[in-house]
Amino acid sequence: MSWTDNVPSYPPVPIDELYSSAKKWAEKGDWKQSKDLAIKKAVSIVTCMDCRLLPDRIFGLELGDAEYIRNAGGRVTDDVIRSLLIAQELLNTKEIVLMHHTDCGAMYASKKHDQFLEKVKNKLRVPGLLWSVLTGFLTLFKAVSGVDLVSYNALPIGPTMKDLENSVVEDVEKLEKSPLIAKEIPIYGVIYHCESGEVTEVTRKRSSQGMSSG
Repeated sequence: MSWTDNVPSYPPVPIDELYSSAKKWAEKGDWKQSKDLAIKKAVSIVTCMDCRLLPDRIFGLELGDAEYIRNAGGRVTDDVIRSLLIAQELLNTKEIVLMHHTDCGAMYASKKHDQFLEKVKNKLRVPGLLWSVLTGFLTLFKAVSGVDLVSYNALPIGPTMKDLENSVVEDVEKLEKSPLIAKEIPIYGVIYHCESGEVTEVTRKRSSQGMSSG
């Protein structure tokens, strides 16, 4: 039984259909609303890649209002911090909203994490004994294989709401402690509830009177 057996599978959209939509977008001209790098709301939003999450609609944002940084689970990784650093230093963002959500695949991954890592091992064709040794020494594994195992970790979230809240707190604290994130930038940790469309705040650091104040 695959760890993804409970996830429906749909055929991919024909690429020509995507290209046709892109052509209509260009012809309609809405892209002209924001032709420079300036971020009008000066906010970076870190969230999950889940297709049910559309941060612009959730927060009432328009084209050019915010920077969106997305990955599996909306977890804070080195690459997320790299993107936030660029947004902060080059694009003048002044606020961070970190949003996790209910019914997240990362919560399911907490039950199937071993199967996930086994799949990674098979894709990399690493012998079982070598795998068991090297997973305890991630730096050595990266040096030997050229692959950063941490970047392949599902960063699972436990199955309960408390686990979800804890993941938000953990990631906000990671941002707060990073020497690359400016100390004056406020950070808000929230949860999007897929079953109701509501957003609830879990934690905040360095509160300001920016986007969150409405």
